[in-house]
Amino acid sequence: MNSIVPTGERTRVLVADDEPQLRAVYVRQLEALGMGVVAVPGGAEAIARLDAERFDLLILDLDMPGVSGLDVLLHAGRAAPHLPVVVVTATEVERLDGAAAVLHKPVDLPTLRERLREVLARRVVALPGQ
Repeated sequence: MNSIVPTGERTRVLVADDEPQLRAVYVRQLEALGMGVVAVPGGAEAIARLDAERFDLLILDLDMPGVSGLDVLLHAGRAAPHLPVVVVTATEVERLDGAAAVLHKPVDLPTLRERLREVLARRVVALPGQ
């Protein structure tokens, strides 16, 4: 297995997607890469988790009913400005302010893994007191 998590660390990922099958795929793939994963079915649940827990990465569907992925992205920018966000969408979006990366559905697994490597390699670590 090619881990993208540095030895001794367990990267915590929050996945927010309203499609149960896709959430399950993300969970399996991310756990196989050595990550701890919390998966939620919508934007309201994602915001609640972001407010209650610390994550190293957010994988976010843009188009969800109710509280949208865009709402979650804006909230994450205020609540956890150093949190890298990977947006996954069927919408024709190439770049989105606040997102570290945008991937288009359907996402193939090698592309997902490579993009996660890139995003995690350039993440900013918040130091105490910042």
